[in-house]
Amino acid sequence: MRPKLKLCWITALLLIAFTSRAQYQSIDRHAQKAPSELSKDLPALAEYLAAPAETEAERARAFFTWVVDYLRYDDAAARRGKRINQSIRDILQRRRGLCMDYARLFKALCGYGGLRCAIVDGYVRTKLDSRELPPEANHSWNAVYADGRWLLVDATWASSADELTTRFETSYFDTPPALFVLNHLPQQPMWQLLPCPVSAEQFTSSVSQVQAYLSRADSCMAYADSIRHQLRLPSAEQQLRKMRQAYDFHPSVDNQEQLAHAMLDYAVHLDEQAEALALADSTTALMPLQQRAIRMAREAAEWVELQDWQQQLLARLHINHAIALYQAAEVTDEQMLTKALQYTEEGLQWLEKLPEGHYYRSYAERQCRQLLEQLHYWLDK
Repeated sequence: MRPKLKLCWITALLLIAFTSRAQYQSIDRHAQKAPSELSKDLPALAEYLAAPAETEAERARAFFTWVVDYLRYDDAAARRGKRINQSIRDILQRRRGLCMDYARLFKALCGYGGLRCAIVDGYVRTKLDSRELPPEANHSWNAVYADGRWLLVDATWASSADELTTRFETSYFDTPPALFVLNHLPQQPMWQLLPCPVSAEQFTSSVSQVQAYLSRADSCMAYADSIRHQLRLPSAEQQLRKMRQAYDFHPSVDNQEQLAHAMLDYAVHLDEQAEALALADSTTALMPLQQRAIRMAREAAEWVELQDWQQQLLARLHINHAIALYQAAEVTDEQMLTKALQYTEEGLQWLEKLPEGHYYRSYAERQCRQLLEQLHYWLDK
């Protein structure tokens, strides 16, 4: 980057950061004076915090400041590598949490305050130097939609100074995306909020190289459209899409395993939809759903060692599809009956991988053998 252009770029970012801090002083003071009893009533707390706000950004700032002031980072849980809080109530009662807890609490307040907010998972570095990405996401933060644009927020890191905040005089509320990406890399590139996202490889290079790329990068992604599309999807599809993009962006073994588990979870979602259609006796719509669930579960099974419930899922998917084929087939439809036989045999193979005496195995094996007898009877006629 040419020296003059670099100076202009940094000056513009510093001006944004300085202006941001000054405009929220009264909002911050109000949030810090919130009565302690309101922490037991989030809707009332959100109403109190939002009271002096004239814009959506000010409302988001009030929620951000309260979360930063109220919570303390749970160092003991971090050392053990285990989250203790299981709910928002736990977070509020313990007043301690990990990054996901900060992000969840901020999102909850935004929800009560009428703001659209997302939790963003990704990779962070505390030093602005070159280093490899960890095999899987190691941090969570937020993006909140306010006054017609997305703002980047990290309540966890807001309470301590680091190399980014020191060098660029910025904070972790509404951090300019071109600064935020220097030490925060989302799993999904759209959450960089940049017209041309930084790649995983670029992120691991020096900060000066990342800045040089950003200064000359053209627009190559309509991130607002990508975000809008994702947030319109059902939650099960959002998670699957998220993990597919995470693996495509950083194809590590850990991200592949995370994707496989997301695929198995989505197969459960499809199976539930199929079950509802079976009750409604809608065979035409039922079988494509079953087939998609089976394809997804089979692919996932090639990537991870399955737990018992996941093996049970594979067995159930094959058996239910076999039953649907058998019920839909005319007795003369040899092709459909043959497919039903194949799926029944595959379902039986998955059942045999479950421990002996497993409640589902003992029940479903009898069902499978009865179905096999009926299928052989019609196919042998």
